Formats: sequence, structure tokens, C-alpha cells
Amino acid sequence: MDIMQHFQRVDDIVVPDELFNVMKTGSTEIDYTFSELGGLIPSQVVLVTGNPGSGKTTLCAVIGSKLTHTNPSRPVVFLSYEMSDFQLKMQAKKISGFSDLLISTHEFHNEPHGLKELFRALDSIHPQLVIVDSLQKMASKMPQGMSNGQVHIVQEFTKWAKTSFVPVLLIGHNSKGGDYAGPSFLKHEVDSHLCVWYDREMNERLFSMSKNRFGGNMEQYGFRITADGVYIGNEWWSKLDDQTDDEARDMVLTFTEEPAQTNINWEKFQSAATSMMQLLNDKYASTFQDGTFIGDAEKISLKWTGSRACCNPKSGVIHFGRKWFDKVGRDWKTIGYRSEKPYISRYASTMEEACMWVVIHEWTHLWKGYQNHTHKMWKDLSKTAGEFPWLWSKPSTNG
Repeated sequence: MDIMQHFQRVDDIVVPDELFNVMKTGSTEIDYTFSELGGLIPSQVVLVTGNPGSGKTTLCAVIGSKLTHTNPSRPVVFLSYEMSDFQLKMQAKKISGFSDLLISTHEFHNEPHGLKELFRALDSIHPQLVIVDSLQKMASKMPQGMSNGQVHIVQEFTKWAKTSFVPVLLIGHNSKGGDYAGPSFLKHEVDSHLCVWYDREMNERLFSMSKNRFGGNMEQYGFRITADGVYIGNEWWSKLDDQTDDEARDMVLTFTEEPAQTNINWEKFQSAATSMMQLLNDKYASTFQDGTFIGDAEKISLKWTGSRACCNPKSGVIHFGRKWFDKVGRDWKTIGYRSEKPYISRYASTMEEACMWVVIHEWTHLWKGYQNHTHKMWKDLSKTAGEFPWLWSKPSTNG
């Protein structure tokens, strides 16, 4: 017996051309999350998990809808076992392109020939993507039972995806404890595992890959679900750019109570903040690299509008609103996220210092390209804050 027949060199492996025809959604955040080639890989099987209400079904629906826009010649199939007809209609009103998806609520898996009948139907349609919502619901009526049914579904869809070159998104629910409600090894049976969650502290929905055999970006990206649409990453900032100041105020966090007058002078803060921004730009302009959101310190600008302190990574504009200023001026210890407060306390001991911390906070988003708040950002922020002299008492000398 020739033992070498069981081995081959990597150079001898033949990869089908179809695998290089990546499927782009038009969203940079989504495309480079799915693969280093910038799109979904034909045959890619993705397990999408999250807690109830995290937005995993909506995110998958957006991905499918975007594909119908970038490639209208082939349909996207959405196998829905969770939503009613009314809920599907509501999704169509919220998500542009969702009405073009082919929806099926037919329980193929509950018939004598089970999944074979489903795959026969899919082959006749030749979709560009299949979304299954959800694994648990589909498995609940299978003869194998809930746990083994999930295993069977994943295995069969994987076999079909590898022969049809159609990517599949399999939506699965987490338990109340946050763990996947099914066999844990299923995460290793698929090509990729996409996690979706809702961060209550930041009031943000986020997604990122925890495992991906096709490379891709492992960063966390935010998405917002509103009454009139769903916005992925920079799409939200693009929408914000199109609004008037009054409209933008309604889109971001606002304070309902009447703010009391702070002891900090608003005009003095504006002058000090402008001076600090100039120092930051002068010191770090040379460290900007391609891949950051704005790429050029000269593009950073300050605007004194809105209801809070925020920045737009797309345009490089940092907003400071008078309502935010007056609000935090009453109790500066309210500034910062829970995970950020220990870092602020190392730097700030007065209202003025805390307000200037926020200036550096917003600038750090642009300097480092941080889209989301992480402990790494807080550490970089602390280091930056510690490198600069106090500006509040003499803004004119640095302005």
C-alpha cells in the first residue's frame, strides 16, 4: 500500500474558481467581517448567534437585502420559522430591499423527505444566499429531536453549501445565561461564527466574528435599528450628516430635564477645547495611517451643535452641545461609561479636567480609528491625556 496516496502538497490543491467570486454587500464593515477578500465566500456557512432581542435576525435580513441590491440577478432566500406574516411586512417597511427577498415559511423539514425536498427546491431557484431563522425552531419538529436535529441541519446545510457554492446564514439563539442554546461544538462545525449582542451600557447593538476560517476583520461594529431603517456602522453617520442640527438632535441622546446653569464658562471651554485639539493635531498628525477613518489630522474640526459630545468618524467632525456641557457641569462624575470611569479618575479631579477628558475622548476615536469603546481605547486615552499640560487657565497662549 502506497501511504503517500493519502497526502498531497498544498501547491497541488485545485480550488474551484467559484470560491473567488466573493459576494459584496456594499457595506465595508459587513464585507470585511465575512472574509479577508471583502465579501461573503460562496459556500460559506455562518452560525449567527445572540441573545433574544439582540438584532441577529434583523442584521441577517439587512445582509440579504443588501445582496439583492448589489446583485439583483439572483434571489436571496429567507426561511422564516419565527416571524408572522405581519412581522415580515414590518421588516419590509424598515429594511430597504427586504421586499425583494424570497420568503418561505413552509416547513420542508416536517415532511417525509425532510431536507432533501428543501435542497431540491433551492437548487431550482439557484439563490445567492440562504438565511435560516432559526436553527432551534427548525430542529424542534424534526424526528431527531432538538439537539440532534440542530446537528443534522448544520451538517446537511454544510454539505449542500459546499456543492452548490451558496453561502448560508444559520441563526441560532443563546440561552438566558448567554451561551448557545444547543451543542457547543456546532460553532466548530461551521466556517464562521458571527456574534450579535446588545450592550446596555452603551445602548449599542454590535456584531463581530468570533471565529472565521476565511480570515476577515475581527473588529466589533455597531448597527442601529430605528423606526425608519437599520444602519450599519458608518451608514448612521452618513445619515447624521444629512440632517439639520435640529433633526440631528432628535437622533442622538438628549436630556429631557431643564439643565441648570453650570459654573464652567461655555465660551472659555470652547477656547480651551480648540486649543487642545490643535495641540493633539500638531503632535500626532504624522502618526496617522491609512485605514483610520479620516486619515488626516487636518480634517478634524469642531462644531458646537447637538445635544451631546460625539464625533463623526466619516467626516472628522467633533460635536459639543451646550445641553451636554450644562448637564455634566452639574456633576462631572457622571461623565463616562462605567468601564471608562476608573480611567477618568486617574486623570481628572475637577469639572474642567473631566470636560477636557471628553475632548481627548472624542479625538481618540478619530486618531486611533476606534469605532467602539474598549479598554484598549481607555488605556490609549489615559496615556494621551497624561502627556498634555493643563490648558483651561490659559487657552489663549495655545490657541
